[in-house]
Amino acid sequence: MSISIKKYVDITSGVGAGASAKERELILRLFTKDAKVPAGVVIEFTGLNDVAATFGVATEEYQRAALYFGFVSKVMTKAKKIAFARYDDSVIASAPAIVGGRALTAIDSWKAVTDGAVRVQVGQSDYLLSDLNFSAVATLADVAALVQTALRASLAGATVTFDAVAQTFNASFIGQAIPSAVSVAAAGTGIDIADNLGWTVSKGMVTSPGSNAASVLDYLIEADEISDNYGSFAFCGAPLALETVQQIAAWNNSQNVKYQYLVPVTKANIPGWYDALSNYAGCALTLVNDANSEYDELIPGIILGATDYSQRNASQNYMFQQVAGVSPKVDSNSEANGIDSATRVNYYGRTKSAGQAIDFYQNGYLCGAAAAPLQMNVYANEQWFKAAATSVLMGGLLSLPIIPATDEGRSIVLSLLQDPISRALFNGTFKAEKDLTTTQKAYVTQITGDPLAWHQVETLGWWVDANVQEEMQQNGTIKYIIDYTLVYSKADAVNKITGRDILL
Repeated sequence: MSISIKKYVDITSGVGAGASAKERELILRLFTKDAKVPAGVVIEFTGLNDVAATFGVATEEYQRAALYFGFVSKVMTKAKKIAFARYDDSVIASAPAIVGGRALTAIDSWKAVTDGAVRVQVGQSDYLLSDLNFSAVATLADVAALVQTALRASLAGATVTFDAVAQTFNASFIGQAIPSAVSVAAAGTGIDIADNLGWTVSKGMVTSPGSNAASVLDYLIEADEISDNYGSFAFCGAPLALETVQQIAAWNNSQNVKYQYLVPVTKANIPGWYDALSNYAGCALTLVNDANSEYDELIPGIILGATDYSQRNASQNYMFQQVAGVSPKVDSNSEANGIDSATRVNYYGRTKSAGQAIDFYQNGYLCGAAAAPLQMNVYANEQWFKAAATSVLMGGLLSLPIIPATDEGRSIVLSLLQDPISRALFNGTFKAEKDLTTTQKAYVTQITGDPLAWHQVETLGWWVDANVQEEMQQNGTIKYIIDYTLVYSKADAVNKITGRDILL
């Protein structure tokens, strides 16, 4: 035995600056009424097969996902993930629930269980269902009914059903407080049938705390508060009313270049809808056929989801993009000119060269006021840059012991920003060597207070500075803020090429 060396030298080891904040993925989020996506959760899938397993291949959800995952960009990248969230247009609250995963479907195996048990916890309540004898069941619906009867002994009104299409056992805990966390624990008695019911994480169970959302916008906000890991969103099912679309567009506008709202419009409703939505930034209006059977409105979200900002020159022009499975909705000059001259509605159009039909998406515009990015690629690039900058700045706040409210702190923030700035130059979000107009030069000088700032923006593509500010809080404390200003040359996309042929 000996005296521990730690009495004299005691060294603590750890990895410094290890904390990080995840960067948002600019994937597509689809809102669905399908009960397989319960209220109060967001489900992400990394492939089409997972979508098929959940919704089935004959569903609108699958067809939209197939269009999304099927697109390959001009730089050979494609979407890696899609998200789904629940919405409803009724005012009925959604109770806490379980959507089961892979269940035991062999009736003979169920009949062999004569002492089954399952323990479900909902909020502060704990329901242990025991002594479950399935020897007399004839169908899987009978299995669900037996479990429901046991549950209703403690919670009247609760339901347990078997979904014959999805082959899952689902439960709704009507009567419990909303929201209430739902979990399934070890029964601790009898034969635990949680796995048989598909009520385990390993089997693919999804639990819902329930929702008191009273409108479509409420569901959207609820899902956004659960996760903001998406870049564009759209709605499955019947078209939403213009009033509802306008409410959603107004909310999206308030997020300040965070999401693209993908809105389908028909030829008949272009005038009224464009007038109502034209000033909401980030609202992408796309012409669809009356049945909206090809989901043209998803195209901006498809392109955004397939853009890999870790690649060189990743920034894409949203015009001239060809998407398999989408047919042209505009094929004449008169139609195209009628839409283009008065609106920023986009459409899948057809032109011809040497008798060959060429179909592609045009014109790649968004709604919004004059100060908003109106080209989809510019808007998308800023979505990415804000996400990247937020990630590194939050990582700095989490990792560093302190960012002082001094010039040192200012320098730290500026150094943190160098990472997304370098990546923006690499992926094409920032464009160096772009000529600025006289007005732009004057604006940069005014906004920065630096008479040479415009020259850096023009030659390098960006200029940044920061300063420390104090903000008095209502509780009497002072909040210290490092406020940065970044000016960069955006990646404008060419939509037309003209020329002169001079013959001598």
